[in-house]
Amino acid sequence: MSEKVTLSTGVVLELSPPSPWAFMAAQRKIQADKPKPPLYLNEEKGREEENEGDPAYVAALSLWEKELIEYLYDVGIATGTRVIESPIPTSDSEELDDLLEVLRITPATGKKARYLQWLKYWAAPTSKDIQVILEPLLRMMGTPEADVAQATELFRGDEGRPTDNGNRAQRRHPERHPVRVPASGAGASV
Repeated sequence: MSEKVTLSTGVVLELSPPSPWAFMAAQRKIQADKPKPPLYLNEEKGREEENEGDPAYVAALSLWEKELIEYLYDVGIATGTRVIESPIPTSDSEELDDLLEVLRITPATGKKARYLQWLKYWAAPTSKDIQVILEPLLRMMGTPEADVAQATELFRGDEGRPTDNGNRAQRRHPERHPVRVPASGAGASV
């Protein structure tokens, strides 16, 4: 089960199901870096509880989630795509090195890592290219259609994208996750 796609640059890729083993390894690696919510003293209950509404934690969790998504996409692209045809310079070109220098990105030395940089920054420059790659890869992995749509929505640009209305835990259970704003003293909670 494979599929060919053509990118805006004329590059033709063959997509095949990404390695589930690679995804499991990636998830284990990044789970270790997941931020933990700070504790606060719940005086009513007389015990410490996690403060999932802490602004610093919410920001750290949001950043971690974005890094997780990008990392998993990178794994999927590295293990589920290959070039069939390329009318543009390949991943070992000096043009790619020049572009990476402008972007202040250190050129990768490994063959797959270099391929990933070439694909992300040279061969697939548009959000539509990203969708053309990710939608079939996610389907090949058995991702539910609603999740495919949600995942690729990240790359449609800002038009029509809903605004962020706080952290998910707060939206689902606001009574259990009040936003705790420090009082006048640093680190105090209300």
